Amino acid sequence: MKTTKEVMFAALGAGDLAAEKIRKVQSNLQPMNLRSVNLAELKDQFDKTSTQAINTAMRTYAELVERGRSTVKRVRSAAPTKRAVEQTKVARSQTKGAVTSVKKAATSTAKATKNAATKV
Repeated sequence: MKTTKEVMFAALGAGDLAAEKIRKVQSNLQPMNLRSVNLAELKDQFDKTSTQAINTAMRTYAELVERGRSTVKRVRSAAPTKRAVEQTKVARSQTKGAVTSVKKAATSTAKATKNAATKV
């Protein structure tokens, strides 16, 4: 199952990896004498290289997604995360209790105001 976050992280990681590889390739490029280039060989080399690049990209994407999943698991199981989740549950419960108390107080105040108004 691909989530938006996984796709975004994988895309970001892939872009970063691609930029790194391009910088590496650029530093290794040498000028070519185009008159001595065999176009058939060049096409074959391009086809081979592009197929390898696609396969590498697919493996890298899968590795990035798996790395993201393991990071999420690690963060979720970390003690600070568990404490934060527990504190959030407590705060949520306290907030619900406060809302209930305020509703009861508002209802009580409304009744008292109505009773006072009928007596005056």
